[in-house]
Amino acid sequence: MSRDYTEMKWRELGGKVIDIVAAYTSKLAYDGSGIVTRDSKNYALAKFASGKRYNRDLNGNQNIVARGVLKLTCRKDSEGRFSKSSGRSPRSWACLCDLWTLDSSRLA
Repeated sequence: MSRDYTEMKWRELGGKVIDIVAAYTSKLAYDGSGIVTRDSKNYALAKFASGKRYNRDLNGNQNIVARGVLKLTCRKDSEGRFSKSSGRSPRSWACLCDLWTLDSSRLA
């Protein structure tokens, strides 16, 4: 099935399709602990900096969903650099933990 066909069927059902910044979605731990590596014995697992092992595809999917919620939908020329004004990391480094931080700041 092609992407176009899948998108067409989703729109027929009333769904909305967005493109997100996919850079580093599988490389970053969803919990914000940093860059993950492939497990040497099981390539489908990601090894977190803390030693935790987690399904690499699920980790990436959680980050993709978080970026969709955060509306990180396009690249900027400054994508690979830290923002001069805010000091925050580039948008391509956003992961699920950023939603947790955002949510907790709204509750405070």
